[in-house]
Amino acid sequence: MRLGEDVDLRKIAEETELFTGTELEGLCRESGTVSPRENIAATAVYNRHFLTAKKSLKPALTVEEVEAYSSFMK
Repeated sequence: MRLGEDVDLRKIAEETELFTGTELEGLCRESGTVSPRENIAATAVYNRHFLTAKKSLKPALTVEEVEAYSSFMK
């Protein structure tokens, strides 16, 4: 399925800063299932589908955990 013209991957990346690669993959997969639920003949995933999918997903790491790992690595 292709991306709709309103999808801004840079903005999605900024809004999912704490997401792991696996969580981002899940967001993309879930967005791809939201679209055909809305319209079975859908051929694209639009920003609204990413927003809907993101509501049900939370990052595994908190800001505090990321900061702790970062300071540990120094």
